[in-house]
Amino acid sequence: MLARLVPVALLAALAAGCDSPLDGAGIDTDRLCALAGMAYEEQDFSDLLTDLERQTGANQGDMSVAPDGVWIRMDGFFVMEEGYFVAKPGTEVSPDRADPYFTLLRGCLYRYTITG
Repeated sequence: MLARLVPVALLAALAAGCDSPLDGAGIDTDRLCALAGMAYEEQDFSDLLTDLERQTGANQGDMSVAPDGVWIRMDGFFVMEEGYFVAKPGTEVSPDRADPYFTLLRGCLYRYTITG
């Protein structure tokens, strides 16, 4: 009986781990969007990355500055990845894309999912 429960419990734990909130609750998006604007204008991302680290709990090593915005990887498993995307001012993010898939949270802050 125990041998049957272990695989079931393992699958349930893996499924629960795939359900990430990433709703942006507690993130000051007004501040992030202002910092993003300054960072791209001045080409100095230190304040923005430090604030992202504080607000999201991600390490700066999990952040990537790109021409269209800053990607913050929060979770991943094999080829799946999800996190936050702080769009550069003026960047149009299309929620119609399939991969990565974007969900607007507030202001310039999006949740992204890459399914691979």
